[in-house]
Amino acid sequence: MAHTEKITCPDCGNAPTNHTVSKLIILVDWTLSSVTSMFNRLWRVFERLTGPFIYNTLTPAIYRVFAKARLGTIVHAPDDKTSSRSLCLWQEAKRRDIDMWEFRLFGLSRELFVAKWPNRKGGREISFDGLPMPVGTSPAALSWMDDKGKLHERFGKVGIPMAEGGAVSNLTEAKNTFEKLRKPVITKPNIGSRSRHTTTHIKDLATLESAYKSAKQLSPWVIVEEELLGVVYRATVIGGEVIGVLRKDLPQVEGDGTSTMRELIDIENSKPARRGPIFHGTPESPELDAELQRQGLTQASIPLKGDLVFLSQKTSRGLGGGATDVTDTTHPNNNALFEQVARELDYPVVGIDFIIGDISRSWKEQPRSGLIECNSMPFIDVHVFPLAGKPRNTPGALWELIFPRTTT
Repeated sequence: MAHTEKITCPDCGNAPTNHTVSKLIILVDWTLSSVTSMFNRLWRVFERLTGPFIYNTLTPAIYRVFAKARLGTIVHAPDDKTSSRSLCLWQEAKRRDIDMWEFRLFGLSRELFVAKWPNRKGGREISFDGLPMPVGTSPAALSWMDDKGKLHERFGKVGIPMAEGGAVSNLTEAKNTFEKLRKPVITKPNIGSRSRHTTTHIKDLATLESAYKSAKQLSPWVIVEEELLGVVYRATVIGGEVIGVLRKDLPQVEGDGTSTMRELIDIENSKPARRGPIFHGTPESPELDAELQRQGLTQASIPLKGDLVFLSQKTSRGLGGGATDVTDTTHPNNNALFEQVARELDYPVVGIDFIIGDISRSWKEQPRSGLIECNSMPFIDVHVFPLAGKPRNTPGALWELIFPRTTT
């Protein structure tokens, strides 16, 4: 079987992004932060007064005018341009008799949607970008929720467990922070990432310097923090309630005693569930060979039957990571913590990444567990289509928040 196509940036994985543009956007946002902060406060007041008209009347009307002028198109059903997140939302809308359509400017999908319920004349219509939100949802936390450094600072004040460390802007600060932390440490871009340019298991200054430079390619600020003990979990809270918890599985294969690592990787990559759009195979990359070497292996090695071999220390689905539903076994204290996070953010839909050794035990019993980041636009589709375990109807919970009593 042919090897997976080589990736263009080993630090980005299968989802490469433009380094310069990503960094520039963050710098522009920071430069204008004082102005935008004032504007956001005024906007929240204005939105409470005019939001229903702007989003539910004016925006859909503009889309229809643009479509009539042939400056855009209106799409009434999912197609090959539809993301898996939008697909599951669209499918659930249809089951609830919610009329949902997408506006595409010049044929490009920007996840600009309009939804109406009941699906008939006189029903309530809304517009949204990505995921539907209750009208007036524009909390102050939206300006810092995706900023890992600010999240660390604010959550530390209210007792939400997070790794020791923080954001740094230069290599000297990174080294000083590194020296104060328990090893190993981790580095990652301060904003965004999706595991891009993230380095784990850092134990010495030489590795730290290389890892810092990698993260710096995507962000002017870099997070340097202690590596928590355990596995990464994603909890999605909708309307203040935990709807689903997933274990993010590292890319891995299990030895059978006869196949080489290359053969095992090819077998895993060929599984239908790994042909996209949600899960993918593990690509050829220097990272793959380095991770095997760390375990004393090469692609020609034959692991023993039952031995688990990790192919990366990143859980990215683009690098071959998986996702297993563990909602039913999550300890009540952990669910309570996730719901506290959502309350602190005052946001209706939050994706929370948390590291803990055993999700079935309380975080209070596992001292090196903690929150690593939050997401204001989570991928709710991973709960609907997990690689293993029970699917969770996250889009149903979201639609029930927007259009109550549409349960079918």
